[in-house]
Amino acid sequence: MEHLPVHLAYEAFLGGPVQYRWMYPFERFMGDSKRSVKNKARVEGSICAHYLHRETSHFCSHYFNHLMLTPRTIRNPVNVNQRSQFTLSVFGLPGRPSGKKSVHWLTQKEMQSAHVHVLINCVEVKQYLEEFNNAYFHSTGVQSTSGVIHAQFPLWFKQRLSTVFPPTPEILHLRNLAEGPIQSANEWHTYFVNGYKFHTEAWTEGKKTINSGVFVKGVTDGGEDDFYGVIKHIYELVYHYMDSDNKVVLFYCEWYDPSRGTKIDRSYGTVEIQMNRKYKEYDPFIMSNIVRQVYYVPYPSFVTRKRGWCVVIKTKPQGHIEAKQLGRRPLMPELISRTRTRRSGGVVDERTRMYFGSPLLGWVKGNCDGSLLDNSSGCGGVFRNHLGNFLVAFVEPCLRLCSLHAEFAAVFRAIEIAADNAWSKLWIESDSLLVVQAFSKETLIPWQLRTRWLHCKSILVHMDFIITHIFREGNSCADYFANVGRSVTSLTLFDVIPIAIRCDFVKNRLGMCFYRFRNC
Repeated sequence: MEHLPVHLAYEAFLGGPVQYRWMYPFERFMGDSKRSVKNKARVEGSICAHYLHRETSHFCSHYFNHLMLTPRTIRNPVNVNQRSQFTLSVFGLPGRPSGKKSVHWLTQKEMQSAHVHVLINCVEVKQYLEEFNNAYFHSTGVQSTSGVIHAQFPLWFKQRLSTVFPPTPEILHLRNLAEGPIQSANEWHTYFVNGYKFHTEAWTEGKKTINSGVFVKGVTDGGEDDFYGVIKHIYELVYHYMDSDNKVVLFYCEWYDPSRGTKIDRSYGTVEIQMNRKYKEYDPFIMSNIVRQVYYVPYPSFVTRKRGWCVVIKTKPQGHIEAKQLGRRPLMPELISRTRTRRSGGVVDERTRMYFGSPLLGWVKGNCDGSLLDNSSGCGGVFRNHLGNFLVAFVEPCLRLCSLHAEFAAVFRAIEIAADNAWSKLWIESDSLLVVQAFSKETLIPWQLRTRWLHCKSILVHMDFIITHIFREGNSCADYFANVGRSVTSLTLFDVIPIAIRCDFVKNRLGMCFYRFRNC
């Protein structure tokens, strides 16, 4: 026994804490399994049946949480504030702080940057931001940059709202929002949101776990413009108006250079960050509800060629399942058929015939598309009922010169129009496969659109919704409206069918086919 203390120290060094390697969890599991035996003639079968039943019930409960009769605890719970009828979209978001609160007096530079970030992430401000960009383009002949928006948009927005009449409740809220936050902000070292527990970098020092790494999805799917960083401060900005305090939480982050300090391994899909290369632009703030948590693992010291580089490990919140969109899919006819013909020389032509599929009775179908051409982008769409009759169409210019943003904007606008018309059963068709996949995998949503996506997601909770993909040749009506959207200055609705697309519209309604050719 005198040698036991010597070996215990070495054992603890190799194995770590004893609770991760002792026998009690296994004995407890075996005791529970023995108590589940109902048929003593088939002991092993009873244990297996009980285990499968328990595991199946547990995992299915994640997908039907709103139907569960017994409460199920989740890790890192947050408070969901009850929002009033006219609360702006940036206020009342889920999340809760923790720890000791302190007061931080924002500098003029910090307050300007934080206020602009709140404005551009507010759904209600989007139309005014697009109006500002169009006005700047017509006056200067060039597109507005991030620096121009930060310097000129807040004052322009405040002056623009002073000319809007009549002052509806939303306009009154926007006017008070334009005044900016108060200079004293609440500061925390811990914040719970999206199932994560975030710490500031200073609070993480000396701890075994690292909760200060953040990741924000970029525009493209390849990951070249994704942003990675660490949280320096957690601020709660206060907009004091309407006899109440409207609060929004922002993370003050230090970003790594996404161009020269980030590498993506295409073979393994890993992301490497050079820790000493920082993002030079001053844009530190990010909304707390659109970030995901990561941590950075350095290479071993003997790998000298990787000195200063770390591998990014993305985490998933415990108790949350990334489930696909659940909903009832209306029955539809066969929309696509393919035939192949062989020409001389062995070349094979594949001809795809596409038909317009009408939804079931009570459903509304919206075809959406985005367009980018000659330094202008727009989106549009058309809605039809179960008979193929025209309901309404829309066109709208887009803020960013990006085809993917235009495709997303078309779908988001279609969802908002459906909500305004109280359509409870909506079927969206888009010719962008990435947009369709994004509704089942939220990480594909660009971070610039995350606030508007959350707004649309809250709308979809109250309706039956599906989204499907269609080839571009079968989406000609929506393509026409998307091209028109590049030439307008604001959202425009059509209550009659334009003459230019009546031929394609009638072909859709009569069930005539469109062809898509491809050489194989």
